Amino acid sequence: MVFLSADKKAEIRAFGRLAIEDFDRLDQEFESATGQLKLIYKHITKDWFVVSGINEKGNIVYCKTRKKNIDYMGQPGTAVFQTLMITYPATQKKTYEPYCIKLSKSL
Repeated sequence: MVFLSADKKAEIRAFGRLAIEDFDRLDQEFESATGQLKLIYKHITKDWFVVSGINEKGNIVYCKTRKKNIDYMGQPGTAVFQTLMITYPATQKKTYEPYCIKLSKSL
């Protein structure tokens, strides 16, 4: 899902996907999430990571991804990646920083 601000300059994305055990790893998700960013902040644990950086357009990107097991279509213990991401202009940092704090505590 993508949510756009009224001025269409900021967006929040929520998405997920199945994780194939022994193939999809959190470190690979981290590399994918940060490959195009000038990284400013990162915090990585065994099950999740949070990153913040500047993208190629000069916008701030804040992202949290968690790998967890859920009950998926009657199959308990199905591994998935869940991600929340917010992208906004650096000039609107004061407006969107509170969203980043909420994001960091979610999932």
